[in-house]
Amino acid sequence: MTGEKSIDVLNVSYEGMIESIYNMLGVCITTIRRIENYITNFFIFAIGNKKYDNFTIKEATKLWKEKFTFRKLIKLIEERYEIDDEVKNSLKVFLIQRNKMHMV
Repeated sequence: MTGEKSIDVLNVSYEGMIESIYNMLGVCITTIRRIENYITNFFIFAIGNKKYDNFTIKEATKLWKEKFTFRKLIKLIEERYEIDDEVKNSLKVFLIQRNKMHMV
């Protein structure tokens, strides 16, 4: 990712390899959560809900995330907006892959 050459795995211990794999998985899961938050924050108000009119953005986002799943958000986006099939499929693939990573 940095453009540097990868390490010579022949000189790395088993423990070093395991640690590297765990570190990479941690970075992946953190990045997935960040992307999910960006998508959720972007669409939360686009789908609309009168119930949240009296709340600040931060309060409404917190309430949404406590009550609904990311899968539900994707479903609501699909129901309320015409979105390109490529975007729709990308959201679904992201959800599937996210769930797989959380099972690791």
